[in-house]
Amino acid sequence: AIANALKNKLMVIINFHHYEEIFQNPAAHKLRFLTMWSQVARRYAHLSDSVIFEPLNEPNDKLTAELWNQYLSDARDTIRNSNPDKTILVGIAEWGGIGGLNKLVLPQDTNLILTVHYYNPFTFTHQGADWVSGSDAWLGTGWYNTEAERNQVVNEFEAVRNFAITHNIPVNVGEFGAYSKAPMDSRVRWTNFCSRYFEECG
Repeated sequence: AIANALKNKLMVIINFHHYEEIFQNPAAHKLRFLTMWSQVARRYAHLSDSVIFEPLNEPNDKLTAELWNQYLSDARDTIRNSNPDKTILVGIAEWGGIGGLNKLVLPQDTNLILTVHYYNPFTFTHQGADWVSGSDAWLGTGWYNTEAERNQVVNEFEAVRNFAITHNIPVNVGEFGAYSKAPMDSRVRWTNFCSRYFEECG
């Protein structure tokens, strides 16, 4: 899959996704987490700069923001043992959203990219999602591209823009979207606005 993506001139992010055990019992899985990254980093060390590493998707639950800062720093050190120059994508605790950004402490490193996940307004993007309790009550929620709706997105991303400037770090919006049960016309409006806005932000 990686070779095929590179052949087609795509960027590749290798990350650990759905590592539920570490969210429930971080201390019991820290050594395993770092050992796996040692193996993965060595295996893909020869690949081009088009391949980047993201230590963990959406840290949450008992892997608190404070713990995540430690685990992230240790993962960075582990990766650097075999990949001194590989770009590392830094995720945010508390499910990867903007809300946890003010608790993130970046490791000392000059080759990091901040990755942010964006699903707001949540009652719009997650209406009818079977993994979100009570979300059927939101069915039919629209997004109409009003000034107030656009301003909500822009205002929420102000924290991201300020963080990027303060820390001189590029930003990747690694995930954003609206679930398929949201009205299609609203999904088109929301996705188009977010995409163009993220492009404007660089």
